[in-house]
Amino acid sequence: MSVNKFTFKTSFVASLFCATLLGQSASPTIQPQTSHIHGTVRSTIDDSVVAGVKVTFEAEKGSKIVSTDRRGNYEDDLPVGLYRMTAQAPSPAFKAYERPLFRVSSSTTLVFDVSLDMYDNRSCDLFDPPPGNHISEQNRVKNACGGLDVFPLPAGDGAAFQLLIRFGTREPTDSGYIYSAPVDFSAVPEPSHVHRSGRNPPTLGPPVFVAYNLFTLRADHVTYDEKGQTLHANGKVVLVNEKGEKQRADSMTFKIENGEATPLP
Repeated sequence: MSVNKFTFKTSFVASLFCATLLGQSASPTIQPQTSHIHGTVRSTIDDSVVAGVKVTFEAEKGSKIVSTDRRGNYEDDLPVGLYRMTAQAPSPAFKAYERPLFRVSSSTTLVFDVSLDMYDNRSCDLFDPPPGNHISEQNRVKNACGGLDVFPLPAGDGAAFQLLIRFGTREPTDSGYIYSAPVDFSAVPEPSHVHRSGRNPPTLGPPVFVAYNLFTLRADHVTYDEKGQTLHANGKVVLVNEKGEKQRADSMTFKIENGEATPLP
């Protein structure tokens, strides 16, 4: 009987000793630092939500894809790092949304609301350049018909940030471009509805879209000085700054550098 008791005690102590050793040798699992990102995808035509949009976050080590629900909402958790984002609606009538490289930091919440523009079939009035003006055919079409301009503006730590500007028309200046929303000719009133001033105000299409790191802006007109790296926006300006705060104004000016858009007086 005493032998059995001794055997039981020995087995119990040995089991306890092994469990202690295992507990000491097991290292805790290190969870990667992440940020929560969410937003709503809407159409610029009628502000309706768009469901089934494929939202892709592409990083150096891979990509993550989420889709908007029936309310047009999406959300995900992204590990700390640098990402590019695209959003593509299931309908080919919508243009793909792009935003250039942005930085995801730890313990933050990012709000990226997406506005999807629609393709239009308007004809572009291409001007004939004056003699001596050697503007390229590509630039001539882009100035009149719109497109996308991307300016490399890396941060001090080497992050390859870019300033992206999507526009309807543009006009060259000595130091950059003046970007404008396209005129929506289909919405111009009939002659019988001419204002008393004798002139119909033009109706603008989708606003100019600007993105730089975590900064987003939309406005009727945007002037970018490439040499001074300053951006001036006017006409229904709506911006979302690096903190996710939305602001509206008639006009605003920013210095674009080192991953930030700093308001200027």
